[in-house]
Amino acid sequence: MWLVEHNCMRATSVALSGAWLMERRGHRQCPGQYSWLHTMLADPVLEHSMKTAMADAIQAATSPADGVRDWYDGKTFREAVAAGLIDTDTCVALSISMDGFEAWHQRGFQGWPIVVTLLCIQPNQRVKNTAKIVLAVAPGPRQPVGLESFLHPIAEELDKLAQGTIGVKVAGRDTTSVLRAFVLQFRTDMPGGDKLLNAKGCGSIHPGRFRDFTGVRLMRRYCYPLVHPVKKKRRVFRVQGPSAQERSAASLAAAAEEVEASRRAGSTKKAVNDLAVRSGIKGYSYLHAVSPEDKQRYPSLGYLWALGQATFPCDTMHLLFFNVVPLLWGLFSGGHGVVGESPEP
Repeated sequence: MWLVEHNCMRATSVALSGAWLMERRGHRQCPGQYSWLHTMLADPVLEHSMKTAMADAIQAATSPADGVRDWYDGKTFREAVAAGLIDTDTCVALSISMDGFEAWHQRGFQGWPIVVTLLCIQPNQRVKNTAKIVLAVAPGPRQPVGLESFLHPIAEELDKLAQGTIGVKVAGRDTTSVLRAFVLQFRTDMPGGDKLLNAKGCGSIHPGRFRDFTGVRLMRRYCYPLVHPVKKKRRVFRVQGPSAQERSAASLAAAAEEVEASRRAGSTKKAVNDLAVRSGIKGYSYLHAVSPEDKQRYPSLGYLWALGQATFPCDTMHLLFFNVVPLLWGLFSGGHGVVGESPEP
């Protein structure tokens, strides 16, 4: 079992229920000293799987890449191991997912659950309920309402988990360990990712989270052809463009700061919105392009801010599993699906 001796974190309502569960199972507990992560690790099967899988993942990340087998072959994790951020089997890799759902169609009840999943366990256990926990459910309908009020306590917990909980006793070990947890990815659809990043979204003139490109106005919406529909020699978008076209965490933070600086200077709403439209970023966000105040409030989340949009993988389900790539390309390029003289893959 994972037992916390001292310097523990503030307990949430979910964590308190987990402490009660551990007491019912006959394990020693200290009231108010468990976070939701300790609640999940109260399962001995899950705990053993996590230690074994994390040790194997660290070993795989220190070896030359050999294809893509699982999450530990990703660039984000390999760089975290190389930098010494994740160095022991008591470090926990987390994935946070957020997507809308409609519970009862006739009643119109909608919400956006924020769910944490343990990555550092065996794949056959990762899909079970014991490896997941719901942190919050933001009410709908459509886009989540007041998402910031839900993200603040989550960011506070993630900051403390990244800082570490010392004095953790692990089964089979005589000495205490430090339990730390790091978020490596956010699994969302396109609107959910834009909401977390505080971006204008895929329907704006500057929609890309990963590439720096702009769209072309067509009637009442924007399209994104490879070649400008009027200026045929102007290349608008390249699938395999130079690295200068890639958006980084620093460039996203600079775009957010520009918008916020205009807002602080008392500019009109239209002027602020024009800046946001050009960059695609509406301002600060809690977990990515953060404000100076939030940097002081959550000092241990620096690793997450440095990752930036790299924590948002491509939306595989909607892009590939639904087999809608041809339709999406039609929406993407509009009526001007021209690839030019040198077609790209």
